[in-house]
Amino acid sequence: MLLTWQAKIWLHGYLTKSGSKVLGEISYSIYLLHGIALYILFTILPFADLSFFTYEEYIISMPFVACIVVISSTLTFLNVELPSMKYGKKLIK
Repeated sequence: MLLTWQAKIWLHGYLTKSGSKVLGEISYSIYLLHGIALYILFTILPFADLSFFTYEEYIISMPFVACIVVISSTLTFLNVELPSMKYGKKLIK
């Protein structure tokens, strides 16, 4: 019980930061796009052939992939999800 209370206090500060809120907003887009991004980067693009990657190169490449996924997810959220949610709210009224 004490650990739960301490975790709640510790997480509360991080979950109220604007970066956490933004990631929470775009989390569904991240969920949908991360598989597509990984497939494109490691299957279709010839320079990202995993068979030639060492473990270290693979680990180093993941932050770049994460940045690409977050940027594309933000664009998808702003241009697809947000307008769709607004349209859905208009239909309900």
